[in-house]
Order: sequence, then structure tokens, then C-alpha cells
Amino acid sequence: MDTAIDKSNPENENPLKYRYMRTLRLFSYCLGIWPGNMLDEKMSKFYDYFIKLVPLQAIIVFMGEIYYLVQRYGTIDFYSLGEVLINTLLTFITFARVLYPNLKFYGVIWRRFIKEFHLGNFMQCGGNYKKVADRINKISNYYTLGMIPIIWLGVILFNLSPFWTNVTSGAFQNPRPQNITLRFSVYYEYPGFKPEENFILVTLLNLYFSYACTVIVCTLDLLLILMCFQIVGHQLVLQYNLDDFPKPKKISVLHLTGEVSVTVEKYSIDENAYIHCLLMENVLHHRYILCFVDDISSFFGPMMGLVYFFDVTGFCLLFLECSQLNSESLARFGPLTIIAVSQLLEISIIFEIVGSMSEQLKDNVYNLPWQCMDLKNQKTLLIFLNRIQTTMHITCMGVLPVGVQSMASILKTCYSYFTILQSMDI
Repeated sequence: MDTAIDKSNPENENPLKYRYMRTLRLFSYCLGIWPGNMLDEKMSKFYDYFIKLVPLQAIIVFMGEIYYLVQRYGTIDFYSLGEVLINTLLTFITFARVLYPNLKFYGVIWRRFIKEFHLGNFMQCGGNYKKVADRINKISNYYTLGMIPIIWLGVILFNLSPFWTNVTSGAFQNPRPQNITLRFSVYYEYPGFKPEENFILVTLLNLYFSYACTVIVCTLDLLLILMCFQIVGHQLVLQYNLDDFPKPKKISVLHLTGEVSVTVEKYSIDENAYIHCLLMENVLHHRYILCFVDDISSFFGPMMGLVYFFDVTGFCLLFLECSQLNSESLARFGPLTIIAVSQLLEISIIFEIVGSMSEQLKDNVYNLPWQCMDLKNQKTLLIFLNRIQTTMHITCMGVLPVGVQSMASILKTCYSYFTILQSMDI
């Protein structure tokens, strides 16, 4: 499919010029997850250094959180333990995600998405491509702009509650009052390094760590969602192209026995040749979309598996923390819970749309005027109809389709675990 597209055509648009792509680049570049080297951009040496530094930072924080749990297990209450476990899970998810930019195929799939698959590369085709591309670009822009306040809101509220508690307790006074409990947004400890003894440093580092975690998680999810928008756009183009199939220009009348005659619509020889080209173009377009969906599933499938792991374990802990119903826990974990659940809802619904659009394509293919075609084109159409029965699902680890049903199962499981934890004598 892509071989028929002239990427140098002046009518095509560079996807990196769109506002939502510039926003995505802005947030991902500062943490080393923008694959500029694969997009023919001149990158600084700092970028190559930072892309390897971020995973190291994540694993150091993760080990510090584990050490904190080991050292203080039995001395902190149940809800504080849940708080540290939530932070540890978030750090683990962050570490797993920042490994992706260090993989070669990460840059390959980015390049393929921006340089080939994005609808901006098909503007020369005009018609349905341009109409759908304009619509998808508007949706992508609105969605990306909506993610910006969510990122900042998550960072601010996650740090605001412990910061305000420390201010009201006099933690920033000099000299500091004795016997006060210092609060942190992220808890970690190392041999010879206690957070209470390095209060100002740890508070500043936690601002950076929480920002990095939020941006990395939201940026990679945003990338996946923008890819899904483009997949849906290609599906819409394919759907419109199938609906716009031309009808036979000439109507033949067959005279049967007696006065009986039948009106038959049949393509002429030249029309059948043109119809064969259209069929092959749509078959290749469908295969092109399906191959891209398979590449996303195979590469990002492990990441989605870790997301589901966090959802199952993290949600019940977040629900448990919010169940305290005090202002401090609600201020800190309420927004995080809402953002995490909303993100699961958005990803599941958008991925479900990819599958449902694929299901609709079956009807579009079946509604083609097959009865007007010659035998050769009917055989081609039969093969196309057989291939299109495969639903385009983005799967988790190649097994579980990401969609509304898996989301409902996760929420039900989390609620069951939450009820068990809440009923414990703590």
C-alpha cells in the first residue's frame, strides 16, 4: 500500500507540523523518549546520555523503595504501607516503560507511524483521505490538549498534600519543631541515607520523580491513542472507498422464453478491469492496516500487560486509600485514582472502537455489487471477504484483546480485592 504513495508529493503534509505532534514531542523530548534519531532530526549528545540515564534513575528509586519497605515493615501502619506500595508499583511501571526507547524497534515503529502510516502522508490521494484526515487531526488535537492539564494536575496534587502537611506542621521552619512526622510524596531509603535527614533534597527530588513518572506514563499512552486514531482514520477511508464503488454503466436486458425479459446489471470488460484494480487497492489497504495493528500489538503488548497488572493491584490499593475518607487521603489519592481509572477507560474504549470499526468493514465488503462482476473479480472479492473476517484487535501479550470487556473484568476484580482488604481487621 505504501509503495503506491509518493511521500515527496507537495500535497502531503508533514505530521510533525501538527500542533498535537509538536506537543507530544515537547513532553517526550525532555525525558529522552522522543526518537529524533529515527526521524532524521539532529539530536544533541545529551539526548543519547539521558535516554540511558532515565531507566537507571527509575531502578535506583525502585530499589530505594524496596529497601524502605524492608527496613520499616512493621513500624508503619497499614494505610502507609499501601501508600508506599502504590509508589513502588508506579516506579516499576515507569522503569518498564523507559526501557522501550532503548529498544531498536521503538524508533522503527515511530518512524513508520510518522513517515508512512499517518494520514498526512496520503493527502495527495485527496477525496476521502483528506476529509478523514482533517477530522482525525481535530480529534487528536483536542485530545492532546486535554492531556496537558491532566499531566500538570496529577503532578501538583500528588505533591500538594504532603507539602501542605509539612508546612502546617512546621517542617520548613528553622529550627524545626521536634516530634513531628515528615510527609513525602515518594518514600525511599538507602544505607546511610534517610529521607528525614535529607528533607529538602528529597522533597525537590520527589517533584522531579513524580513529574517524570506522570509524563512517561501519559506520553506513551498518548502515543498509542494517537496511533489508534490514525488506524480508525484508515478504517474510515477504507469504509468510504468501499461504499463509493462504482455501479455498472450499462444495463443489459435478457429476453427469456415468451415475453419474459430480465434486466441485468453487468460490468463491461473494461469496467471489470477497473473494478479489479479497485478491489486489489482495497485488499492491500486492509492488509496495510492489519500489519500495522499487528506490529503495535507485538511491540506494545508487554507494556499493556504491565498496565493491566498495575490496574489490578494498584486500583484496589488506591480505592483502599481513598476509603479512609479524610481530606488528606482524598486530596492526594483521589485525583490519582480518577486519572488512573479514566486512562483505563479511555484506552479501552478507543481500542474497542478499532475492533468495532473492523467488524463494520465486513458489511461494507459484502454490500459490494459482486453480482455485477465477472468470475475473476468474484473470486478476488471472496478472498477479500474471507480475510476481512479477522477482527483488528490490539492485544495484550498477543492473547487478551484490549477493550471494554477486559476493562470491565479488571474493575470487577479490583472491587472484589478491595472489599476483601477493607473487611480485614486492620
